[in-house]
Order: sequence, then C-alpha cells, then structure tokens
Amino acid sequence: MKAQKKLEAFFFRNDSLYVFGGALLVVALFCVWIAFSYHAYFLYFFGSVAAPAGLVLFIAGSVGQVAPEDIDKIVSDKLWEFDNELLEDVRLAKRMSKRVRPASIAQYDYEGKDLKSKKCKDGWRTSQYTAVKIFFLKDALKFIRKTVSVLNDDPEYNSTEVAEYPYSELAGAEIIRDTVKLQSMKHTYTVRRARLKLTTTDGRTVLLVQVGDDVDSDALADNINKLISGRYSG
Repeated sequence: MKAQKKLEAFFFRNDSLYVFGGALLVVALFCVWIAFSYHAYFLYFFGSVAAPAGLVLFIAGSVGQVAPEDIDKIVSDKLWEFDNELLEDVRLAKRMSKRVRPASIAQYDYEGKDLKSKKCKDGWRTSQYTAVKIFFLKDALKFIRKTVSVLNDDPEYNSTEVAEYPYSELAGAEIIRDTVKLQSMKHTYTVRRARLKLTTTDGRTVLLVQVGDDVDSDALADNINKLISGRYSG
C-alpha cells in the first residue's frame, strides 16, 4: 500500500523543492571554491551558509521520491515477455513475410481510464502504457497488444489482445495526428500525438494505437498498405 501511494504521488508531487535545493548546493559550493581561490570572504560566508541549506532541501525533496526511471522500470517488468509466445510459435514463423520485419510499438498513452500524467525533462509519463507487436504474414496481419497500468493491477486497467486479419479484409492503415490535453501538477498542456489506425473493408477500426510522431510511423503505415494492396509479396 505504501509503495502504491508513492507511485501515485509521482504524478502529483512537485519536484521544485529538491531541484532548488540541488541548484542551491551547487552554487554554494562554487562560491566556496571562488572564495578560497580569490580570498573573497563574503562568498565564503554565503557558501558556508547556503551549502547546508541546499543539502537539507535536496534531501527533504528527494526522500521517497519516485523517479521517471522507476516508472519506466515498472512498465518494463510488466511487459518483458508479453510477445514471447507468438515469437516462439513455429507455425507463425513459417508464415512470416520475408519482405517486411515485425514492427514494435511502445508508448505511454495520452488517453485512458483514470489516466494520470506528468511532464518530465525527457518527455511525458502517464499511468497507462501500451505495447504492440505486429507480425506481417504472407497472407494476413497479426498483432498482439498489451496495455498495462502503472497504478492498478485490476484486469479492467490491464488487457491483452491477439488478433489476425487476412489482408483481403483490411481497407488500409493511416497515421492520425491531433492534439490532446494533459495535466501535469496544476498545469494543463496541449500535446501533439500520433496514432496508427487500421480499418477493415466493412469500416471497422480494429487497431487504434499511439505511435511516435515520426517518419518511422509513416513508413509502418505505408508498409501495411503495400501488403494490403499486394505490392509486397511474401
């Protein structure tokens, strides 16, 4: 229960205390060094007072702190073997297309049930993560999708889907780009996102998953469309 509360606190806790404390400590130590080098006693006095204060603030702000890397580790632990069963399927291996390699998608979701989010220095972390492995077979597209929650182990927050569709039943793939509102602390941000949408000939959306907003995602959609149209052969 305590670990769960620490994880929840990650999305609501203000990092400014330990960031300020760390910065103050660095500045104070620099002032002490300057003071010794140039006999600037005022800087020595400032540094000798500010350094302990900065250290106290840094420790107080970082005790029990959950880092973004800790969130990544939780996600990794929940996902590490999710596609092994399909990868080890000998019959599936024999059906693989020789032209296109399997594709992997892995993203923190920007939309989901009871979603929590936080803006970090290296990007966003949210309470929901989805990984998809797409297998391009000679006659069909097969994928396994697993969604996991950082905060909740209940089945309604964690799911696995395995599906296969003959290329003849697929209408096409496209990358949809839009914006979404994400909350971080007391601030709301407008964030760009990209999603891969796969539809069937009867108009059903059978896969809608967040992807990187880059040329690799465009290439993935293009490869799927080539397989559907027959421009790639097994």
